[in-house]
Amino acid sequence: MKKFRLTPPKPFIPREHDDQVAIFEIAAFKAKQDPRWNLLFATLNGVRLPIGLAVKMKKAGNKHGVPDLFLPVPRFCVLDGTPHKECVEAHGLWIELKREKGGVLSSSQKWWHQQLTEMGYRVVVAKGAQVAIKIIEEYLK
Repeated sequence: MKKFRLTPPKPFIPREHDDQVAIFEIAAFKAKQDPRWNLLFATLNGVRLPIGLAVKMKKAGNKHGVPDLFLPVPRFCVLDGTPHKECVEAHGLWIELKREKGGVLSSSQKWWHQQLTEMGYRVVVAKGAQVAIKIIEEYLK
């Protein structure tokens, strides 16, 4: 008689695509209170494409390593409790979305993060939708 060894099921970890969909569902809800959430958009760099379409997109300007999400809302310096538009803390927020477990930055992603940071953007890596939402909420405060 064969012995079967039962192994516990692996915990469910959403795919990056599922996290991104969740982020935009929450953003649509939050935009009812704060319209700046409507400005959040995706670069679609994480989408797997057939080789022919990938080549076409590369010719059209798609670049490896660009972060997944962008919120083109500047963050102003706060002095004495009020934001001052002549002092910009960050020109916008770029988010590289990764799965809650696993997922590492490629060399091209690291390069883009460094370049964007030097240009005055805030660039963060978010592991999962919940972390990304918290980062956006904090950025928009």
